[in-house]
Amino acid sequence: MGVINIEDVQPGMVLAADLRTTQGRLLLPLGSPITSEHLRIARIWGITEADVQGVSEADAERDALSRLDPEVRKLLDALSGWRFSCCDLSLAPVRQLMRLFMQRAARGATRGKAADLVARYRGPRIPPDVLKAPLPAEKPTCADILKKELGLASLPTIFNEIVEAVKSPKSSAAHIAEVIGKDPSIASRLLRLVNSAFYGFQSQIDTLSRAVAIVGTIQITNLAMGIAVTTSFKGIPEEHLDLRAFWEHSIAVGVMARLLASHARVPGEERLFVAGLLHDIGRLVMVRNFPDLAADAVRRAMASGKPMDDVERVVWGFSHARLGSLLMHEWKLPEGLRKAVDMHHVPFKADAEVEAALIHVADVTAHALGFGHSGSRLVPPLFAEAWKRIGLPISILPTLAAQTENQMRDLMRVFLEDHAAVA
Repeated sequence: MGVINIEDVQPGMVLAADLRTTQGRLLLPLGSPITSEHLRIARIWGITEADVQGVSEADAERDALSRLDPEVRKLLDALSGWRFSCCDLSLAPVRQLMRLFMQRAARGATRGKAADLVARYRGPRIPPDVLKAPLPAEKPTCADILKKELGLASLPTIFNEIVEAVKSPKSSAAHIAEVIGKDPSIASRLLRLVNSAFYGFQSQIDTLSRAVAIVGTIQITNLAMGIAVTTSFKGIPEEHLDLRAFWEHSIAVGVMARLLASHARVPGEERLFVAGLLHDIGRLVMVRNFPDLAADAVRRAMASGKPMDDVERVVWGFSHARLGSLLMHEWKLPEGLRKAVDMHHVPFKADAEVEAALIHVADVTAHALGFGHSGSRLVPPLFAEAWKRIGLPISILPTLAAQTENQMRDLMRVFLEDHAAVA
């Protein structure tokens, strides 16, 4: 028996354990043969995996790929090779991520949908001659961009009160609820977040004060700050950045960082979710203030096959991670959040904390599995030191992928409710 992705379950397979919703509701008892109707209902309920008799995860993966049209399989092989070209394939976690990407991309893939598959996971082809173009003679400094951005940024007026509430040791649960409640939009999103698959509480939480009491004051304020920041970046033209894909990637990194922290028994799961949510905020700042230069860096990364942050250091003189951390410092966000963002591409440095390693692994995993993107479609390299530091087995990756998928749709609605694309 083995736990496999619901998309790989075939009619006629037999359950080796009860099939339940994330809220614990029994849909089908163990020993039951699975039908197409059962699978349809399971998807409606957001069930992402099932424990079935006589089929291992590896078996299911091989079967799913063997059923593909040979031309589609050939395309997936080529697409995977290109997307993982920055990665060290001698690392077992990277090989597992590539297999998981193949499995995920194969769902519903047909020869007729090949162009859509390439567009989704590779994006437009970039001619190599972009590398011949000279680099800009004058480059903006971090200070220049921060000065410009702080004039543009329109964080909700309640943001500073939330920041102060986080810092104050005297803030009570009632006071935290009162502060957040001053902004109906943030309060509404926060309640929907608490009632989503992100937490999976069995009973409805209908007031902020109850949410604070159950989740915790620091946890709630961290989440509220994350929601407040995401609402301030709107109106970026699509030709400069696919904002929906950007937030899909960022939310996925936050979810994965929180899940990894839970499995690794690292405290502060909500803090890590917010760090993951904001890990690429510097790239949004680059795009909003200097769109042409930001686009040039993306094109150079795609054409050269080099990691995005390496190319940024050449084009800009600094990376989006450093810029984002400096902006978070100006916003007076907690130091732990800022440092995790600053070092998520260099988690091997001596002064990097385990939180940076968790964000790094979550970032690579989200890129690898195709949960949105933040410009370049290439999967950034995974540092073996970071994987070793979080101390988790490779077998955690399929579970991480399934749990993230289960939470993503709810969270996309919470954070992108103003975007018509999220229906």
